[in-house]
Amino acid sequence: MNPSRGILLLLIQLTLWCTPVIAQETEVKPYTLRGTVVDGNGVPIAGARVTVGTIPSPLEQVMGTYTETNSQGKFSLETPYPPPFHLSAFHEAYLPESKSISKIEGDNGPEMYLQAGNTLAGTIDYDRRHLEPAWVSAYFASSGFESLVRADDAGRFTFKGLPTGRAQVTVRLEDPTYTRCYQRVDDAMVVPNGNNVVRFTIAPDDASLSGMITDPHGNPARADVTFRHVDNEGDVTVTVTTGSDGCFSLEGLPQGDGQLVIAAPGRASQLHTVTLASGGTTLEPLALGGGAEVKCSFVNVPEGVRQIQVLLFFGKLDAPSGLLSDVQNLLDQPLAHRLLARDRVVTLKDIAPGEYTLLAHPTTPETAKKTPYRAADALRKLPVYMDTLSVRDGGAQTTVAAAFPRETPYQIANQPVHPIVGQWTYIYKGSQFIRTFTRDGKYTLSEGGIVGQQYPYVILGRQRAMVVTPNRNLIHTVREDDKLDIEGVFVGTRMTR
Repeated sequence: MNPSRGILLLLIQLTLWCTPVIAQETEVKPYTLRGTVVDGNGVPIAGARVTVGTIPSPLEQVMGTYTETNSQGKFSLETPYPPPFHLSAFHEAYLPESKSISKIEGDNGPEMYLQAGNTLAGTIDYDRRHLEPAWVSAYFASSGFESLVRADDAGRFTFKGLPTGRAQVTVRLEDPTYTRCYQRVDDAMVVPNGNNVVRFTIAPDDASLSGMITDPHGNPARADVTFRHVDNEGDVTVTVTTGSDGCFSLEGLPQGDGQLVIAAPGRASQLHTVTLASGGTTLEPLALGGGAEVKCSFVNVPEGVRQIQVLLFFGKLDAPSGLLSDVQNLLDQPLAHRLLARDRVVTLKDIAPGEYTLLAHPTTPETAKKTPYRAADALRKLPVYMDTLSVRDGGAQTTVAAAFPRETPYQIANQPVHPIVGQWTYIYKGSQFIRTFTRDGKYTLSEGGIVGQQYPYVILGRQRAMVVTPNRNLIHTVREDDKLDIEGVFVGTRMTR
């Protein structure tokens, strides 16, 4: 590799880090933010957790590590950039709180006020020999509040720090092989100082479904067969794989209508509606044939992404909200196709005619995990493309341009913003020059509204950045008076942030 090219690539990679090594040698320590967490009466709360950013998701609160307050309710944490930013505090017995911080206030920093919450206890009666301990979520539609806990081995769970009102409580149970999943939903009223209790019973169902999968010539075919039943109480999902004889048998299914999804490599996936009664139901042989092609081109792929997960769902689906349970519900929908793409242009083959929803996102270690809610939590933070498409029988190849957003709502709300981000102006030889720095590491110089230069820039510390040009590197420093020092030659005045 050319040495100069290697240095340039290294500098570009440094944009991914808030405080690179070079900054540690030339800059002072990061900002230290100190403050106190108290309850509504001003009493310090020990063991509250504090973080820079919006309130963490329910799973992050359960699994993550954060700065904790001491016995006097005091905390101290470091942040690489100065304000403005969000500061969030939470504790299992209180409602979480987030506030905007506009300046560092020294040792007498901000006070975070947490309101005491309510408790909701519950039990789940189920066959513990074959299922993992349950995850339980509580969602309050009136306030948008959501909480998540794990039941113990006996099926007991307790929520603390809940608001007052009606909660939708959802229990999620899976077996260790992820081939059987139960989800049960019930409402519970949560009131202050009340005996707030909810109980679930998941009893074995008595229906069964069997059949045979073949190719178009009637020969047995291997396939994954998934049955999904959805009703007002929740849903049940069971998956099996056919043997060499193409036969399948699904046991312990609920009665009523359900969806049957059949998927096999090199064959078009099928979605059928079946109705089950008590006892056994046997289907006529189902033949899997070929289908059309969908060509997908990925646009605005984030820098450094090597693989993209492509999911094709049956039918038209709405984009989920930011709720953890809402994203998980999307991922639970029946899949027509799944592909791990390593190229910017891929073709999905053997897609049956019909309407579909395509979801594409960069892969991360978290999105690859099958543990409940892990992939859903990671997906909330990623740039995601999601839209519907139609595949016609015998028609031309369907083409999709999957454009990823430059920034996600999560990134906008939580990534620290370097002071240099924004537009700066100055006058030179009678012309107005504007230097623009964007959050994604791009620098633009324009004169009189005409763009003259566009280069990447890298962060060198809390106040400094370096524009990387082919000929030389330009140092820019944000001064304490919020002026921009440009190589010690020009002084820019901030126009926007």
